[in-house]
Amino acid sequence: MSIENYKLFKWIGGKSWISNKLNEKTNEIIKDKNITTYIEPFCGGLGSFLSIFETLKNNGIKEVILNDLNSNLIFLYEQIKLNPNGLFETYEKIENEFKNLIPTEAKFLHKTKDKVELKILLKEANNFYLEKRKILNQLISENESQSVLERSAIFLFILKHNFNGIYRENSKGEINSPFNWEALNINLISFKKSILNLSELFNSFNIKFCNLDIDDFFNIVYIDHDKTFFFFDLL
Repeated sequence: MSIENYKLFKWIGGKSWISNKLNEKTNEIIKDKNITTYIEPFCGGLGSFLSIFETLKNNGIKEVILNDLNSNLIFLYEQIKLNPNGLFETYEKIENEFKNLIPTEAKFLHKTKDKVELKILLKEANNFYLEKRKILNQLISENESQSVLERSAIFLFILKHNFNGIYRENSKGEINSPFNWEALNINLISFKKSILNLSELFNSFNIKFCNLDIDDFFNIVYIDHDKTFFFFDLL
């Protein structure tokens, strides 16, 4: 199955564009070795892991540890693993509310050529996006376990509609990615399938998600170095 069947959003620094080289090198390193665990301390948007997971499986790797300092990503991945249908249903409600704010005529305009007209037509959509972003930042600051599902669904919505797919934070750690000013119509049937595909993939491994800085990660997480393949993506 193509990596596109698992990807949910754009992420700066993704490695899917070099997936063939990643697979060749990974297979070269771990083939015929007693490697049981794959660890990625900076997993980001999962471009590397999604590129090589079949190679990992084919070489008998069953244990996977994915870590990132961005708690929004880690909470989202945990929801995809444990509660994909609940996540999609919560996200779908937000997406449908947003869709109802898009005037029909905006759907036929070009994002660049017609940007002045689009900014008028998508004013309510932009306000909706900004309100959801405000709610998300509030949920992040409160960090309550009971709000993780809502937080992850809104985060997913922001990732789908932020400007040019660029995730951004301010100096306070608040998400401040602006609206994309586009009448983007998400294919919800296809998107649900991608969430379920990713959930199935996560559950095909004994996978653990961590939200630690690099020092704490190596101090807290037990690692059998002789049986572990590390992938360090520092870009």
